[in-house]
Amino acid sequence: MSTPAALYHPRHWPSWLLIGLAKLVTLFPLSFQLRLGRLIGRLFMRLGKRRRHIAEVNLRLCFPELNAAQQRQLLIRTFESQGMGLMETLAAWLMPPRRLLPLAEVHDVELIEQAQQEGKAVLLLGAHFTTLDIAGTLFGNFVETDHIYRRQKNPVINYFMTHGREKYLQGGRSIPQDDMRGVYRSLSDKRVLWYPPDQDYGAKHSVFAPFFGVPAAVIKAPTRMAKKSKAKVLACWYYRSEDGKYHMHIGEIEGFTGCDYDADAAAINRQLEKVIRQHPEQYMWVHRRFKSRPPGQEKVY
Repeated sequence: MSTPAALYHPRHWPSWLLIGLAKLVTLFPLSFQLRLGRLIGRLFMRLGKRRRHIAEVNLRLCFPELNAAQQRQLLIRTFESQGMGLMETLAAWLMPPRRLLPLAEVHDVELIEQAQQEGKAVLLLGAHFTTLDIAGTLFGNFVETDHIYRRQKNPVINYFMTHGREKYLQGGRSIPQDDMRGVYRSLSDKRVLWYPPDQDYGAKHSVFAPFFGVPAAVIKAPTRMAKKSKAKVLACWYYRSEDGKYHMHIGEIEGFTGCDYDADAAAINRQLEKVIRQHPEQYMWVHRRFKSRPPGQEKVY
């Protein structure tokens, strides 16, 4: 598909320069890119005071068993992982699939196949790990998956994001997060849809459930979608391992009912907490996970 002519307007030239520099970096081995990412992450931790504060609060609330030195070490590893995730995102957008696909390991995909054989749509509940972009695009090469995405304000970045992902989707659809008709169309067509319920969309659209022992707002959408579509709801999580592989897991969500908002929110958070504890530094702690508070509780950020 040709690039829209409007993207070549001079006001977009700085964005093209950034893309060119990123493309240059992706010519190097991925191991080099990830080392560079660690340095970028440490720099971001020093300069990004607001995000560092958010991460510090999140880690203090979620890991009270760690002493100050241990929390500091986890904070450093978290920002290193953020920087690595940036480089992995650029790699997913700009590198040819042949360089990345050998690094993918998919586990328990038969759970999806079984649901499809039963004639059901599949709702995969993912989360905002730093490996989200690279794991999600790689996963699309193994399972035809529709995914929710947030449009980028910068049209050049948005173009490279969407077209970079489409190299791997193998027939999957990219659905903007505000296109609920597209979401329900995917489920009514009995497709596999990836959806992340772990961001705070405000108390109006959510219920509160414990997340590492702290009340967190969980959007009602997964229960609503499951109830309307009768989809099979499964967990999807992903991480980078020390051997350079990217692992994508599918699993059941114990206690998810598809009809009870409170029970489902609690089940989602229990599942997410369990997988985060395996690689805590790879979760995006820079997000304001506890932005909304139950009535009577003070803000934490």
